Amino acid sequence: MTKSNGETYHAAALEAIGKKDLNNAFALFLKGAESGDADCMFWIGSFYNKGLVVKKDEREALKWFRKAAKLGHVGAMNETGLLYAYGKGVQTSAELAYKWVSEAALKGNPGAVFNLATFIEAGVGCKVNYSKAMGLYNLARNADSMAASYALARMYRNGLGCEPDPVKGFEMCKEAAEKGHREACFDLAIFYRDGEGCEKDLKLAYEYADKAAKMNLPVAFQLRADIQKLIDAEKAE
Repeated sequence: MTKSNGETYHAAALEAIGKKDLNNAFALFLKGAESGDADCMFWIGSFYNKGLVVKKDEREALKWFRKAAKLGHVGAMNETGLLYAYGKGVQTSAELAYKWVSEAALKGNPGAVFNLATFIEAGVGCKVNYSKAMGLYNLARNADSMAASYALARMYRNGLGCEPDPVKGFEMCKEAAEKGHREACFDLAIFYRDGEGCEKDLKLAYEYADKAAKMNLPVAFQLRADIQKLIDAEKAE
């Protein structure tokens, strides 16, 4: 089959997803993938990676992601790199993880830009470079990544790649929390509780600890209780 056939299968599969007919979508994506369509290959990899209508099989997912990646699919490059990074379906390889994720990042994939930043911060397949990681986190943040905002909050707070800056740390943490990042909500509660980089505000501290708890972050339950005790103590004075 030609490329146009692959595109036709891809469009029909997306229509099936819209109708919540995942079994038919998988069958159509598979036909498209077998005809050489990279988008369909990526979808088949995703189905296997998540165990959607097929048994979860990370080795099979990697096979399809790698095929799509070699055809230039940037999302597949990113997923291939992550599977190598975490040793899912394949032996862990920091070098191959870095290779595929950095290639996807260079092609502008926002998720890959964030992942590359985490690799460079941790030294996965490369030397640790906090300043470069910060630059990449900022790029990902500009693409509306709340995880990147949270990562920047942590780096500003701890002085990684910069001088410690609690005010910037607070601002980045608040930005991530307002987008619904549960760990950022937890940390923001601590910022407000301690008056770190902001005015101390136990009411807001409780509010964000409560948000984190409602998003099922285990440590947030104790923090919320501790802040309530501080509020009660202030009222008793």
